[in-house]
This record gives sequence, structure tokens and C-alpha cells, in this order.
Amino acid sequence: IIPPGMFIQKAEETGLAVPMTIQLMEKMRDEMGPLYGTRPDLKLAINLFADHFNDMSAVESVKDLFANSPIRFSQLVFEVTERYPLPNLNRARTAIAGFQELGCRVALDDAGTGHGGLTYLQKLGMDQIKIDKIFIDSIVDGVAAVPIVDSLIALGHEMNLEIVAEGVETVVQLRYLKARNVDTVQG
Repeated sequence: IIPPGMFIQKAEETGLAVPMTIQLMEKMRDEMGPLYGTRPDLKLAINLFADHFNDMSAVESVKDLFANSPIRFSQLVFEVTERYPLPNLNRARTAIAGFQELGCRVALDDAGTGHGGLTYLQKLGMDQIKIDKIFIDSIVDGVAAVPIVDSLIALGHEMNLEIVAEGVETVVQLRYLKARNVDTVQG
């Protein structure tokens, strides 16, 4: 078994990330569609990479794959990763707008850890900001404030973004985030 941290970079470098993502979306649609069809509150998050934002082909693939699926477009969240910078922000913005026109949401994944996160928030029209686990891990018993987490939450509120905290593992973290009106936690 090769973990994603080892093969995703190679898939991106060789151009295989896009066909792999399409194949993954097909499997999710086929295997999870019946459940999602009965639970419209469930969200399905899918990481996208720089190559997905070069043109509208990823949007067209999503449209084709999910148009007649029990999984609604409104249940799909596409996460923009920052592993490699987006080569053309204008094209990326067009693709993101295409996803949003379908009814999908777009999130900045692992906010604060990669290339140009704040630029992406400002220029790409994101719907969500996902605060990376590395920052959530700073929330421990007895700590009154975690400046980076607090700043990202304040920024999200100011920009009217849905705020998602990743890697929430303790009650202390949950209480801290709830007190600061974080919308969703993953753990």
C-alpha cells in the first residue's frame, strides 16, 4: 500500500491526477450515490489540483458525471490544494465560477500552509476556508488564544466564508472552535 502523500505528487507531475480524479468521482457516484440521494445534508469533498483549473474540462466532467446522479451538485465541495501554485488565476477563477454555477461549493484547503492562500481567497471567489490541522493542534487545554486560528476565523467571517476546521480531535478544540462560531469541524 502506497499512501497518498507519496503517489499524489507523482500523479500531478505526470499528468495522471486529472484522470485519477475523474475515476475517483465515478466510483464515488456509483458507490455512494444511493446514500447521498437520501441524505441531502451530506457533503462530498474532492481535492482538485492545479491542472484541474487550466480550462473548463473539469467543470464539464463534473457536469457529465453528476447530472443524473442521486448526488446533487449542492452536495459537492471542491477543495483547491496549494501543493503547486495555480499557473493562471484568471483561468482558475473561470473554472471555479463554473463549479459554482452548477451549485457546487469551492474551498481553500489547508489554509495557511501552501502557495498563495490569501491571494487565492481574495482573487478566486472561494466559498469555504478550511483551517489546517497543524493550526488546530495548537488548541490545547489552558490556552486562552491561538492567534493564527483566531485570525483565520476572523478573516473567514469578514469575507462571509464558511469556516471548516480540520483535524479536530479533542473536546477542548471543539469548545474553542464552537465559541468562535466555526461552522463545521472535521475530525
